[in-house]
Amino acid sequence: TTEIKSPELDNLYGDVGTAIDELRETLNQLRSEVTPERPLATVAQELIDRFNNRGDVQASFVVTNSAGRLPAKVENEFLRILQEALSNIRKHAQASAVTVTYDVKDDQGELVIADDGRGFDAQSGIRDSAYGLKGMRERAESIEARISVRTAPGLGTEIRVRAGNALEETTV
Repeated sequence: TTEIKSPELDNLYGDVGTAIDELRETLNQLRSEVTPERPLATVAQELIDRFNNRGDVQASFVVTNSAGRLPAKVENEFLRILQEALSNIRKHAQASAVTVTYDVKDDQGELVIADDGRGFDAQSGIRDSAYGLKGMRERAESIEARISVRTAPGLGTEIRVRAGNALEETTV
């Protein structure tokens, strides 16, 4: 048999492989959830490990109080926000590194996702097709949390989510 080689077929093969990998990760994310036995600190570390195994961007995860817990609903929304943020970073940020920190103290929780990517112009507003950022805001609102996004072209992006008594602090 004669094997046909062409750049178009190679590109198509690569695109199909990427689509399959993304589908597998989406299925993993849909199955991931916080439970009484599996706190956000555990589930988020698994997510970060999978993220690090899928590409050039490397993420670190720091939990400042591993014994701290928030209600499962809050932790699950934090998880979904983290999933969306990592997806956006992989697709748009052109980052080389991501730092995720999670802290719980006295019924207050804070999740911070910061990348060293290209950032964007926050002053121009969130475009209608920015479903990821809109979804993160909606998830934060559903648990009465605050979310702030700090970014600028060339300066990376930081997403900060606060729930509980931490809401008394100001947000940007």
